[in-house]
Amino acid sequence: SSLPRFFLHESYWIPTFVTLAKSHRARSTSMASGSLLQDPSLQARLHQSITLIDGRTLGFAEFGSTSENATPLFAFHGLPGSRFESASFHHAAREVNVRVIGIDRPGLGLSSPQPNRKLMDWPADTRELANRLDLAQYYVLGVSAGGPYALACAHGLPESELLGVGVVSGMGPWQLGTG
Repeated sequence: SSLPRFFLHESYWIPTFVTLAKSHRARSTSMASGSLLQDPSLQARLHQSITLIDGRTLGFAEFGSTSENATPLFAFHGLPGSRFESASFHHAAREVNVRVIGIDRPGLGLSSPQPNRKLMDWPADTRELANRLDLAQYYVLGVSAGGPYALACAHGLPESELLGVGVVSGMGPWQLGTG
C-alpha cells in the first residue's frame, strides 16, 4: 500500500480505538479514574518500573485485561499527565481484552529525567519496555501531548513489532502556530 503504516489498520482496531477514546473522554472528566486508582486489586499494577540499559528508571502502570492473550497497547499520556491517565481506559480495555500499559515520560511520575532528550529517543524506551515485558508485538496510542510520541514510534519502531498507532486529540508542535 502507498499509505504510511500508521494509517493502516485491521478492521478490529478502528472500533477498539473508538471505544477506548470514548471511554477516556467520559472518564477523564469524572472521578471514575481517581476511585479506580484506590482499588486494592490494582495496586500492584500501578507503581511498576524498570531500569533501562542507560541506568534511567522508566515508570509504568497497567490497566485493562490481565488475560495472557490480551492485546498489548502502550498508552502515552498528555501534558501534564502521568501513567495514571491510562486508568480512564481500564473498563473499556477489559471489555475488549486489551492490556493498557501507561508509561511515564522522562522526568514525569516514576521515570527519571533524560537530559537533552529528543522526541525520537522515545521509541527506544518503548521498545526496551516491550522487550522486558516479553511483548513481541503491540500497539501504541497517544493522547494529546502523547500524540507526537505515538507518531515517533510509528517512524522509529519496526513494523514487525508495532502493529498500529492511534492518536486521540493529538497536539502538534507549538512552532506551527494557529494561523
